[in-house]
Amino acid sequence: MTPTTWYSGTPEPDGFKHDTPGAALLVTLAGTAEVTPVDTAQFRWRRPTLDVLPGEDVIARLAAALPQIRARDHLVRLTVTGRLPLAERAALEGDLATRAPAFGWFAADLSALAVEAIPEDLDQIDRAGALRQAAEVLMAEAGDATLSQSDRDTASAALARLYALSQEVRT
Repeated sequence: MTPTTWYSGTPEPDGFKHDTPGAALLVTLAGTAEVTPVDTAQFRWRRPTLDVLPGEDVIARLAAALPQIRARDHLVRLTVTGRLPLAERAALEGDLATRAPAFGWFAADLSALAVEAIPEDLDQIDRAGALRQAAEVLMAEAGDATLSQSDRDTASAALARLYALSQEVRT
């Protein structure tokens, strides 16, 4: 853009490429041109990122990262990075599932969120039996440096899912 050349973009954005809302340009000619963008879009495309660590109030940080007003008019692609214990990750996943329907569209990418599992977490899944064995194998694979990062991430995500499912069954 220059003082004499403007690009208005589009009146209704259709992707996550830009965080700017759709607008039309109001041009006033009174000697010199005065250009004022006027919002026209209904939908806001948002790509918040949340980097979390154990012990933080992840739910409060999530609430602060997401739009609070007119959520239905927001299309959100959330990325969560960092690491969390199994219980905190399960709580985060539950909170995401509760919040998602309020938005026009909502997706959360947790693939970069590492699981910080401790042996006591496995007791919350099961103390013995097939589920406990599966949890132990997944925990070992998640921390096995001889496996590819992709395989470790898959094991970590599977362990988090097993934990979440075991908690759902208990309630």
